Amino acid sequence: MASPASAGGSSSSSSPQDLINTQPEQLAETIRRSVATARAAGSLFSIDARSSIHVQEGVQFIIRVSNALDKKKAEDKRTEEKQSPKDPFMAPFEPGMFVGRLSDTHSAVLNKFNIVENHTLVITRDFVPQGTPLTLADMTSTLQVVDALDGFGFYNCGPLSGASQPHKHTQVFPRNTPGIGSNVPIEAALPPRLANEASQTVHHIPAFSRAFRHAFVWLTPSKGVSASGTAAHAHNSVQRAQDLHAAYLKALDYLEIPANHPHEPADAAPSYNVLFTAEWLLVVPRAADSHDGIGCNAVGFTGSLFVRTPEDAAKLEVLTPLGLLAAVGFKTLS
Repeated sequence: MASPASAGGSSSSSSPQDLINTQPEQLAETIRRSVATARAAGSLFSIDARSSIHVQEGVQFIIRVSNALDKKKAEDKRTEEKQSPKDPFMAPFEPGMFVGRLSDTHSAVLNKFNIVENHTLVITRDFVPQGTPLTLADMTSTLQVVDALDGFGFYNCGPLSGASQPHKHTQVFPRNTPGIGSNVPIEAALPPRLANEASQTVHHIPAFSRAFRHAFVWLTPSKGVSASGTAAHAHNSVQRAQDLHAAYLKALDYLEIPANHPHEPADAAPSYNVLFTAEWLLVVPRAADSHDGIGCNAVGFTGSLFVRTPEDAAKLEVLTPLGLLAAVGFKTLS
C-alpha cells in the first residue's frame, strides 16, 4: 500500500531540510496543503472504492473493492524489476508528496495511491530495513501524525506482513472518513479496560480470540489527549511514546517474538503487524501474506479489507473476513 512518488522536483510545500511544526493542528493543516498540492500537480492518485459491510462476531467488517489497486501492484512490480530501483522514500520527491521533516530521524510523506484521504507515511530519513523492530523514535514521530489526524498508525514488519517497500516506514490513516464513517470497525468490539488494571496488561479481542494469535494492550490514559484522540502537543508526549513502545515490547514478549529480532537477510525477520492509536496497541504475528490470491496487511486487522476485483470480494464473502485473517495469521494456542 505504501508508495510515495519520487521522481521529479522536490515538494513545493517543504524542503527535506525543513523541520515542520508538529503541533497537531498545524501538522494536520500541513498535510492537507500537501494533499492539495500533490493532487493539483498530478502526483497523488485518489482511489475510489466501492464498500460493503459484512457483519461477523459483532464486527461490521468493511470490504472495499477497487481495481485501481492493480495499477499500484503493477508499479511496485516494475520498481522491483529495475536493475537499480530508486528508493521512493529518498529525495527528490514529486510536488506535494513530501510533507516535512518531523525530527532528525524521521520525515512525513504522502502515499501516492491514496485509498483513504490524508493517508500519510512516516519514513526514516536514512535507509533502515523494514524488517527491523520499531524504536522509540519510530513511535514518537508516528504518534505526532496520529495526533494530527486523529488517526491510527500501523507497521508491516517482515516478508509476510503485507509490506511493499524495503525502506522502513509506518503509516497513518485517519480514524474516520467523512461520508464513509469509521476506518477502524474493530474499535466497536475492543475488550473493556479493567478498573485499576496493571500497566501493559495483555488482552485478547473477543472477536479475534478463537481465530488467530494476537496481543492487545490498553495504553496508559494521558491528560494530553482528548477523548477523541486529538491532542494538544502536551509536555507528556515523550512519556506517551515511551508507554506505547513499552506496550509494543510487552506484546512481542507475550507472542514470543524477540524484541531485537534479526532483519538480515530480509527474509530472516519475523512477520507481524502492529496497529495503534493514542489509546491502544495490537500486534498480530503473520503466517502468510495472502490467502487464495487475497492480500492482507495490518489494515485488515482493523476490520477494513481492501480487494482488487469484484471476484475477490465474492471470494471474501464466502471465506469471510475472519476466515481470511485466520488464514494469514497463526492459530490460537489452546
